[in-house]
Amino acid sequence: MTRDPKTDMVPKYAIMKVTAQPVKPQGNLYGFASVKIGGIRIEGFRILADEDKRLFVGMPCKPDKSSSTGCRNMVYIDREHKDDFNNAVLRAHYDAVDFLMERTWRKCPSTKKRMSAWAIRWQNPKRKPTDTNDE
Repeated sequence: MTRDPKTDMVPKYAIMKVTAQPVKPQGNLYGFASVKIGGIRIEGFRILADEDKRLFVGMPCKPDKSSSTGCRNMVYIDREHKDDFNNAVLRAHYDAVDFLMERTWRKCPSTKKRMSAWAIRWQNPKRKPTDTNDE
């Protein structure tokens, strides 16, 4: 975020709130996200995994037969802000996954070991589920 040098305050349009909704992994889809910047809310961001199972943010798009991918992005982000944006969305995704796992563990503590292995695959698909450290 950039600061206004006159008032040293964060401009209202630069404040971003990210809401993530994880889903059970289906192919390369791991969740959805929406972003609110000031009074503008943008929905349709997708949390996807590439061939190496690294998560990234897919922009909202609509079908386009003339495009090579069959889809045309509806939101574009400058290169200088793209890393910060992706990190914010993925951080919200991981926080939502952690919240769901914690809520599940509180309701049924006997599922903790099984759920931790599943959560590791969900949060970081490259890591093996045997990396759990149960207490």
